[in-house]
Amino acid sequence: MAHRGLRMPTKNCRDFLREEHNKISEYLELEFFTYLDQFDEGGFKDADEKNFFKKFIKVIKKFGMSQDNIGNSLEGDRSFISIKTERLNYFLKKFSACRIDPPIQVFYYHLTPEGQKKRVQCHLACSQGRELSTVNDSIIVYSADIFPFDQAKEACAGKLQESNIQEKSKKESQSASASEMLSTPSLIQPETTVKKHIFEVGLLLKQHQISEAKDLLQRLEPLNPLVIFHKQLAVLASKPIKKLSNHDIKTICKNLELLLDTDVKHSTAFILHAIKEKYHDTLGRRFPVPLPEKPAVEIIKDLPELELFDQVVIYE
Repeated sequence: MAHRGLRMPTKNCRDFLREEHNKISEYLELEFFTYLDQFDEGGFKDADEKNFFKKFIKVIKKFGMSQDNIGNSLEGDRSFISIKTERLNYFLKKFSACRIDPPIQVFYYHLTPEGQKKRVQCHLACSQGRELSTVNDSIIVYSADIFPFDQAKEACAGKLQESNIQEKSKKESQSASASEMLSTPSLIQPETTVKKHIFEVGLLLKQHQISEAKDLLQRLEPLNPLVIFHKQLAVLASKPIKKLSNHDIKTICKNLELLLDTDVKHSTAFILHAIKEKYHDTLGRRFPVPLPEKPAVEIIKDLPELELFDQVVIYE
């Protein structure tokens, strides 16, 4: 499945990678370790390999370690760590197959959207990576076209779409009810069904029934731009923006940034400007994404969610 990686500013790449690395490392300690435990010793090269992988993940939990520092912690030189990294990435790809798309991998270098090579040292990222040759013809794999971890987890629903749609069409008649479609969010839902329930989400948010709105959104197709967009509105509507954490705001803005080339681009641009006015200009905090051009007034006044925007943005 093809992905459009997050196009982050070069100057912010290290901060972004650090944030993603921290989220991924915590996730792996919970989920990847359990995954490794399901294999008997025959699944590994030797009896100690499984425990070595767990120790490796714990050591590199600290962002940006060099291969030498990792080697000191794991009793091996740079070549040993390089070999073990390749082996660990093999298991991470198998682990990610039905969970994370693109897969979680360990990298020591990063390639920015501008093609600049960055030696940011050891970091975990959701990327297929990109191989580049060095002057002595060796190959270095750079993390490139990073997909945010939270979105990479959701993207596996899209993977399941492709394999399940044909089977679904055989089992379901075209007259399937909206409630039946709503019960299978991993499959593509008709746009009319999504819009109908998004309208219900808007009513719930206006009435400040946040948990009910979030519950309904969880049952809708996770990769639909309207669904992703309204999930961000639900968070914004949950509390005054000045009480949202820096992490909350970064997550909302980065999720919105991914929608700037979709059908909800004007609504997305409007909300990003509104967040900047409330979050950055009022509180003096650094805005986490490049700001798109603000839609013209004649476009804004015709946005279907405008009344809801006003409520979310002015909520104090």
